Amino acid sequence: MAEYKIIISAPNVGHVVKDGVCYQDVDLTGVNSTWRAASWDGVNGSAELCDGIDYDVNTGVYDFTSQSEFQFAIDAWQNAYDAEQLMLQQQAAEQLMLQQQATEEVEAE
Repeated sequence: MAEYKIIISAPNVGHVVKDGVCYQDVDLTGVNSTWRAASWDGVNGSAELCDGIDYDVNTGVYDFTSQSEFQFAIDAWQNAYDAEQLMLQQQAAEQLMLQQQATEEVEAE
């Protein structure tokens, strides 16, 4: 199973990691406002808590076993991954088009 981690840097914004692949400054709308960091291993999760204002101060720990409490982060990681893959596909298509244009120009000479 995949392992996820999040680190909240501001309300609804943070870093999300899946199996070591990290996306930064991701929209984490849906995160509990008292979470400062959390992890989920597919079965169990744990969140470090804060007061909802100062994300640098740990005020406790909350353990959970329902994926629904962490689904926002799973979705955020997938959205960031999908956007990155789309960008890479677009860049590859643009590069291929430029190579084809260059080849056509050489052949036309």
